[in-house]
Amino acid sequence: MTIRHLLLALLLVVPTTAQAAEVYVGFGVGSGVDATTLESGSFEPESSGDRFKLLLGWDLGQHLGVEAAYYDFGKQRLVAIADYGFDSSTDGYSAAVSGRLPFGRVTLFGKVGLLTWQEDGTIVTLAGSSDFSEEGTDLVFGAGLRVRVARGFELRGEWERFEFGEHSSDGIWGTILYRF
Repeated sequence: MTIRHLLLALLLVVPTTAQAAEVYVGFGVGSGVDATTLESGSFEPESSGDRFKLLLGWDLGQHLGVEAAYYDFGKQRLVAIADYGFDSSTDGYSAAVSGRLPFGRVTLFGKVGLLTWQEDGTIVTLAGSSDFSEEGTDLVFGAGLRVRVARGFELRGEWERFEFGEHSSDGIWGTILYRF
């Protein structure tokens, strides 16, 4: 089952859920750390440009929700030694299920889902350069805090872990949400 199938299933399930469902949209900016690079002690790539995400979600009652998102993970550049390096950019789509614990204006949440991603770039060596493209569908999970600041508006801070094949990356996000 691909991420497109999951998104389609979410669109079919949401209208049949309880009338208490609330729809929201959001925009987030963030930064990230390549967890695999830090664990292995190898060269750390330079990231340029902030990460951003666009999201669409449905709260299906007080404690459960679903969310779909588009991610732009920015560009990365690695120059390991004078004759080797790469430039790449990665983006992806996710579908996730979230659980929440509300405490008045503040809500704690956690989520887990799938991320379909694609990385495109160029490897440069003494022999020349070559383009590459890699893609996959892997796990994404995270946790955070939502704060209602005004009628219809919330601010959200969250941490997410993204699995990209054999390596992983952590993201810290600040997001603004608008509820319909």
